[in-house]
Amino acid sequence: MVEKAMLERKIQSVFGWPLRISTSPNIRTLYNFPMQSGGAEMLRLAAWRMCEAGIVPIMLIHDGILLEETDLERIEHAKEIMLQAGRDVCDGFEIGVDVDQLLKGGARYYDKRPMARKMWETIMNALKASGALPKRAAA
Repeated sequence: MVEKAMLERKIQSVFGWPLRISTSPNIRTLYNFPMQSGGAEMLRLAAWRMCEAGIVPIMLIHDGILLEETDLERIEHAKEIMLQAGRDVCDGFEIGVDVDQLLKGGARYYDKRPMARKMWETIMNALKASGALPKRAAA
């Protein structure tokens, strides 16, 4: 695959998104391209199909989709859409997708990495300083 990509100066994803290759590419990029582009194809396909089903994603987060949904039937439908997107990209192969990370009842996602905490703190301080937060959220 890498040799072919080097000869043709191009490699493409399952659905045809191309990566043009320079005369001296990073070989690790070429080896990693099928995995990264496959993940991007799955995410793109799942988001598109969710929109068609009336389940509108709030945000795409690296390899996940954030939804604001309370209807359990629609949540289950969104999960199946994600799993089917994986099968479609991987030629029917069932991939290990964690589609059960649900936050319920107003729970908030927290990234525990120090850099993420610092970024969140910076954003919240800026919002507080500008008066953009309601009084109860500023506490």
